Amino acid sequence: MAYIEIDSGPYLVMPKEKAFDKGERPVNIVPSNLVWLKHAQTSWITPHTSESPSPEIAFLWGNPSAQQKSGSFLRLPNTFKGEIKSQNGLLRIVVVKGQLNDTQDPILTLSPGEFFTIKDNQSMPIQTEADNDCTLYIHADGAYTVTTAE
Repeated sequence: MAYIEIDSGPYLVMPKEKAFDKGERPVNIVPSNLVWLKHAQTSWITPHTSESPSPEIAFLWGNPSAQQKSGSFLRLPNTFKGEIKSQNGLLRIVVVKGQLNDTQDPILTLSPGEFFTIKDNQSMPIQTEADNDCTLYIHADGAYTVTTAE
C-alpha cells in the first residue's frame, strides 16, 4: 500500500533552470525499522490496567508535541476497546490494516484505505474485533491520546 500526503501546493513541474531544493525528503517506511512504543514509554497511551492489551505507537515524522504537526502509526491489539482523543488539533486517521469499529450510534466499521477525522478536543470511541488487530496512520495537528476502556 502506498500513502502519499501533500500538505501544500501547488506542485508544478518547473523547467530545469528554475529547479530548487526546499530540503523536503520522502519518508520510506520499512516495517522492520519501526520503533513501537508501549504505554510505559509514552504519555500518549493510557491503559485501563497493566494487564490490558496495550496499543503501541510509532512516530514517523514531524515533532510529536502539543502544537506541532506529526505523523504516526497506532497499532491496536485485537479485542481493544477505548477511545482516541485530540488534545489540541485536527486528527486525520487512515485505517492501514485490520478493521476498526467506531462505536458511536450507528456503529461504523472501517476497512483498510478508509479514513475519518477527529476535531480539536474531541474524542471517538473505537474497538477492534477479537480476530484482528488494527494499524492506523494518524496525521496530527497536535498531541492526541489513546485510552483503554474499563
